[in-house]
Amino acid sequence: MAPNAPIKSLVRWRPSTMPEYRRLRRPDLYSYSICIDAWAKSRDGCAGERAENIFERMQSEPACLRPNLVVYNALINAWGASRDVRAGDKAMAVLAEMEEKSNVRPDRFSFSSVIDALAKSGTKNAAEKAE
Repeated sequence: MAPNAPIKSLVRWRPSTMPEYRRLRRPDLYSYSICIDAWAKSRDGCAGERAENIFERMQSEPACLRPNLVVYNALINAWGASRDVRAGDKAMAVLAEMEEKSNVRPDRFSFSSVIDALAKSGTKNAAEKAE
């Protein structure tokens, strides 16, 4: 038997296709925040993009969950941890969405994470944007 045979058999078995399992095992806000935070801590160059994909999926069907302060901060942190040149602008966009579209009030961690993302992005005018 090949060393990966047990893993391949688990991959083929998909309990999420069973309606009862899917109904009982829907990810909640906490689950999504853990995934987004994991990408922030991964030091992967695509961390911001991957975290944003999870963030968008969280808000769409069938989950339709509204992000809270922890989720927004994890997403901002993920952009700051990524090596993407757009990281600073993306982090600022998340902060703007947080302030304008949701009723979640940013905290000091939100602002300091945006400043960190701007500093790491290496773009011109990063210091001016941080002000």
